[in-house]
Amino acid sequence: MQNPDIELTEILKDMAKTLGACNVGITTNETLKDWHLTTNLDYILKGAKSAITFAVPFGEDDLDGNIDKYLSKIDHKDLEKQKVRATTLANGIALEISGLLNQIGYDAEPVHSNFVYRKESPPEYRVPPLSHKFLAVRGGIGHMGYSGLIITKEYGS
Repeated sequence: MQNPDIELTEILKDMAKTLGACNVGITTNETLKDWHLTTNLDYILKGAKSAITFAVPFGEDDLDGNIDKYLSKIDHKDLEKQKVRATTLANGIALEISGLLNQIGYDAEPVHSNFVYRKESPPEYRVPPLSHKFLAVRGGIGHMGYSGLIITKEYGS
């Protein structure tokens, strides 16, 4: 008999990739134990046992060219558009996965990918509800670069 938890994990990973993620990892309370306050899953959902974390590519447009135009102050809009689309894609994937989990009887909460902070944190020290970067490292998606960005083998930062 197959383990239903392993089967569900594979279904969710496949779903994230089908929706546009390029890397997917699962973290648990055990893999996040005693790490950082922004890896406490209970902050998002009391009793949460695991989190699904994923990376999305930063668009298929000319990323290098758009970065060059951004840094040389020629054009900021193309790179900004790629960032907005990647963020929107990530938020949509999270919403779809949590919707499926809720439908089959699990409690799940999507966590926005950016610009959301803990209400109790002061404005000058914005603390996210959950650190996507820390979960990505612990979930095996990539490693933390000197820049603070997650580095993957396939896509870089």
